[in-house]
Amino acid sequence: MRNIRKSVFETNSSSSHSIHIDNETALLDTSLLPNEDGSVVLTGKEFGWDWLRFNDAITKANYCAIPASGVSSEHLKQAIIEQTGAKTVTYEGKEDYDVNGDGSFYSYIDHDSHGVASELNDVEKVKNFIFNPNCWLVTGNDNSSHPNNLFDFPKTGSDGQVNEIEYRYQIEVEGIKEYPKFKSRPKKSEVEDAIERMTESVKFYSLAEIVRIDPVYEVIYERRFNVFRADSYQVLEGSFWSGGSEEYFEADAYQFRNSYSDPTINLNMRDKFFYVYSQNRLSNDVRNLGDSASHMEWKERQAIQEKLIKENPSRYSMKIPFKIVKI
Repeated sequence: MRNIRKSVFETNSSSSHSIHIDNETALLDTSLLPNEDGSVVLTGKEFGWDWLRFNDAITKANYCAIPASGVSSEHLKQAIIEQTGAKTVTYEGKEDYDVNGDGSFYSYIDHDSHGVASELNDVEKVKNFIFNPNCWLVTGNDNSSHPNNLFDFPKTGSDGQVNEIEYRYQIEVEGIKEYPKFKSRPKKSEVEDAIERMTESVKFYSLAEIVRIDPVYEVIYERRFNVFRADSYQVLEGSFWSGGSEEYFEADAYQFRNSYSDPTINLNMRDKFFYVYSQNRLSNDVRNLGDSASHMEWKERQAIQEKLIKENPSRYSMKIPFKIVKI
């Protein structure tokens, strides 16, 4: 995953948590307060692979309280005491699930994101991160692309007013419920990136093909799906087991690129469509060539695939229209 952020330090591995620091805004968040006994009790939380973002003081404090965050417990306690006037700060999270059988608060940071907040290495940095609403905690992973606009953060002013981002355009693909937004009319590279993200877990089926769906449980391949219909195809969103015989089309056309520096989306900006490809169908056709196919070198197999696509593009690809809409 490629992330370039101003005034940010990040760590990426299988889980991918990041801290986004702002040093311009006065501390504003007053949601983290002592209880009637003058204590602040932190319970931790589960911070895993889901793509989420937080800027509230309570969540950020609970993240920092987990030992694996890399934040000093003494710095954390002092920061909270100075900011809230608390008498004591305690942490009750447990890294073993209900280890004592007493309903202890289970909390963890995925092991590949341990230490991501270690650069919050003094009291003032910890205080700013927790209580400044323009400092963000983002969780996720590097096995999937982050959702569009996740890193577009609204700005909170010194008066406490939240200034939402003013978007002027959005991309629409019929059948998909995500609408990537832009501050100005997007360039081709931005559209490619947005469509790649929004179609990452989507399969396209020709309506002429029969897709086996259990009429009782509405499942396909033993998984649940939401089914959306467009003019010439249906879109299935969700996790997917590809062991069946159904032939589907995907937007990630890595197999058909000349190099890994080429875009993964074959996009036509003038006529507003992109191609999705059936790797399933292409692989089956190559396999049906007989025993010789099983002994092919990778480059030879690729050459045959390219030849098949060139001879009969409509068999292996499908046009999907999109719109760039002013909002």
